[in-house]
Amino acid sequence: MNTKYRRNKAAIRRWCTAALWVVGGALCAPGFAAEPPPVQRRTLAECTELALEQSPLLTATAQDQAMAREATGEARASYYPTLGVRGGVSRWQAHAFLPSGIDAPNVSSTTGPTDDWSASGFARYLLIDGGIRRAKLAAAQSLEVEALQRADAVRLTVAFDVHRAFYQLATASELQIVASNSLVNAQSHLGLAKHRQAVGSTTEADVLRTQVEADNARAELIRTDNLIRMAQGDLNVAMGLPAEQPLEIVPEETHPPSDEEWALPELLEQAHETRPEVAAAQSAVEVAQHQVRAAKGAMGPKVYADANYGWRDDSSALQDEAWFAGVSVELTVFEGFSKRHGLAKARAAVAKAAAALEQVQLAVRQDVWAAFARMQTEGELVQATRTQVRDAEESLRLMSSRYQVGAVTVTDLLDAQVAATAAAARHVQARWNYQLAQSALRRATGTLTDEQKKTADDTDGHGGG
Repeated sequence: MNTKYRRNKAAIRRWCTAALWVVGGALCAPGFAAEPPPVQRRTLAECTELALEQSPLLTATAQDQAMAREATGEARASYYPTLGVRGGVSRWQAHAFLPSGIDAPNVSSTTGPTDDWSASGFARYLLIDGGIRRAKLAAAQSLEVEALQRADAVRLTVAFDVHRAFYQLATASELQIVASNSLVNAQSHLGLAKHRQAVGSTTEADVLRTQVEADNARAELIRTDNLIRMAQGDLNVAMGLPAEQPLEIVPEETHPPSDEEWALPELLEQAHETRPEVAAAQSAVEVAQHQVRAAKGAMGPKVYADANYGWRDDSSALQDEAWFAGVSVELTVFEGFSKRHGLAKARAAVAKAAAALEQVQLAVRQDVWAAFARMQTEGELVQATRTQVRDAEESLRLMSSRYQVGAVTVTDLLDAQVAATAAAARHVQARWNYQLAQSALRRATGTLTDEQKKTADDTDGHGGG
């Protein structure tokens, strides 16, 4: 009985296993296989445009702008009258004070108890406030402009982060090609060494040295693969995408600018006019100046117009009409010198904002100067490394030919190979560093996002037509 049970159990297990294989094969068929996410191929302009559309940093700055707009509306609301309704019911009793000399023994000295019902509408409008409302509204409007300018500064930062990550990925991709070519050369030299060993014209030590060099080249290729993955993740994050999303780029090198296009004095002037940080600092000075005007206005009198109309009675019938209208003046004579201190604080804020503006202007000029110097340096390095690559490749070709006939040692051959690989890597880095230096200079002058702005304006104009 137990033997039959075990035999049936084994058969059931085999049938279940076969069924799982069939189901698994069906799920792995082309119709059921999970499609890998499509690889996106993007140019630098496309990457920048995408980042400016969906960057979380820009989403946050958009909320800052919305808050500034609402603050302006809040300040403008003070120009409108205050309207409202009030109503209530109370029961009260009070002592009645009679003038001296009047004796009324039959009159009670107590008024009430009685009910007091009331319902009315009221209005109040500030006629004169010493310019406080005007100053606060102007300050709010300046803050709104400042929020817009700070958003432009964040746009520049986001765009430059994309440019930097894009060029890092372009550099890593070309370094992978350099490493792959180096591996091919190393394997070719290893084959030459083995061939010479086979004919007895070299030693095993030469073969081992070329083998080590091939292993080093293979390790460098693995390292560049990792650099590409890391750079892809950095670029995706800069665009507001998940780091693991597949991505390919279409690198494009720009031509070197002319001397007239990149003249330093014009660049400094342009940065002063277009950098949003400078404009934001100027708006901060204006805000502080408006706050000084508001502090001065707080020292003057305030004139209000008040009105009230309604009904009042000792029952809910509310049959007695009640109203008033008038003008009142308020002037605070003494508040412990708080308003004077407030004015002094506002003036100090103006001086602080002016100093901050001067510091920003100096920092912007330093950014332009440093970016301009770096671009010049990287441009010179491009020319120098191009010559190095040409000379190193020719040296490697000669050394390989001479080693093949035994005219040089394996040390000479490997030194030439290392020099050629290093020169190629330096040239790749110099070329893309030069592209990044141009982007850094455009960021320093505030023109990095001009192309995206022009495209957006053209799109809006086309849609409006």
